[in-house]
Amino acid sequence: MTILFVFSHHLLLSLIFTTITWFIFLKHKNMSIIDITWGIGFFFLILYDYIVLLPHYINAASSVTVHYPILITLIMIWSLRLSFFLFLTRLKHQHRDPRYESIQSRWKTQSSLNVLFNYWFQGFLQACLSISFIPLLFSKSHFFPFLPLLICIFGILGESLADYQLVCFKKDAKPNDICKVGLWKFSRHPNYFFDILFWAGISSYTFLCTKNIFVFACPILLYIIMRFVTGRISEQVSLEKKGNAYKVYQDSTFMIFPKLFHRYQ
Repeated sequence: MTILFVFSHHLLLSLIFTTITWFIFLKHKNMSIIDITWGIGFFFLILYDYIVLLPHYINAASSVTVHYPILITLIMIWSLRLSFFLFLTRLKHQHRDPRYESIQSRWKTQSSLNVLFNYWFQGFLQACLSISFIPLLFSKSHFFPFLPLLICIFGILGESLADYQLVCFKKDAKPNDICKVGLWKFSRHPNYFFDILFWAGISSYTFLCTKNIFVFACPILLYIIMRFVTGRISEQVSLEKKGNAYKVYQDSTFMIFPKLFHRYQ
């Protein structure tokens, strides 16, 4: 069994998950349901590794039986929190994410196949990001990295707080109001920052056990996605909706990383 072999399994599973999600989309016509699949998909992938793939490799890397349950627990908490949050605050109320509405409006033909291709692309990205924990299957290390666990927990708590602050703000906010409370005062997307931090923690844990530097492709790729794809679409939608007020917010507040870490122009 090789890393490429495991990746191929993850890719196949992710494509299956996203295709199933597409069939659900055909019924509800809400493209943002893919966010639920994105959240819970990582948990299914690492659980698949542990239940299906690991038994074939357990004799060669017995230490994995210690490390994998730890990462499974962390990813499960991250995954279920995000998925339940999105369901309770958005899908339950038939909320349509402006980002996906913007993406659909740019398509020359409004075909459901375009949605499927978008979902498959997200499935491919999900498989790529799983490189953060795939090498751990091949680890023989008994070293226990404690600091990455704290980073992951901090990431989960920070993202939860950012989401909670935004929900509380929206309860009494007017349509054109901009959230600048709490963590949103230091970053326009603090939830993105803590999401990247969580996966940096997962990658660090795997790196310290395997010395495979390629695991850091996960947080780097995630940053690129959030900075140049998801974030850019979200920012454009906010600019079109809130005008100059949001431009002022952009000029005075950092995009993803807080001031302590990074200044965004």
